[in-house]
Amino acid sequence: MQERVEAFVLASYAAGRSLRQIAELTDRSHSAVRNILDKHGIRRRGRGAARAQPC
Repeated sequence: MQERVEAFVLASYAAGRSLRQIAELTDRSHSAVRNILDKHGIRRRGRGAARAQPC
């Protein structure tokens, strides 16, 4: 079961979901999601929403 959760976390984060969204979807804490990413060597994105590019 843990392997499936970890696979979902990795795929969701790669798809652009936030740690908060993934935590809610998996019923895990924000820290648990962060620990899974760290365990797999995934570099986390910066905080906050992405900045809009000027036209």
